[in-house]
Amino acid sequence: MSQSQRPSPNVQEGPCAPEVTWWKQIRVADRQGYNIRDQKDFTQDAKHVTKVLAITKAEVDACAYVMFEKAKHLGQPTDMYQTNVKASDLGHRIDLTWVKD
Repeated sequence: MSQSQRPSPNVQEGPCAPEVTWWKQIRVADRQGYNIRDQKDFTQDAKHVTKVLAITKAEVDACAYVMFEKAKHLGQPTDMYQTNVKASDLGHRIDLTWVKD
């Protein structure tokens, strides 16, 4: 994971999971686990590029989380990991790369 200045939220970047073929999703959720706005995207099969997800200060103040999901038994989407978004993350871009399935 690397961090840099945040680009425009409409920018699409290079592959975030070049070696991954099984379904993976990243989403921004509130403290109850519900998606915040449309802030989610996935990678699967030949789709290796995701959109840039943006989080506002108000969402961070309300305890926003980044949730990582993957397909488990019989392809069932399952929350695997979560991390709290800190105020110090605002104004920066954090790049995440799935290394393997």
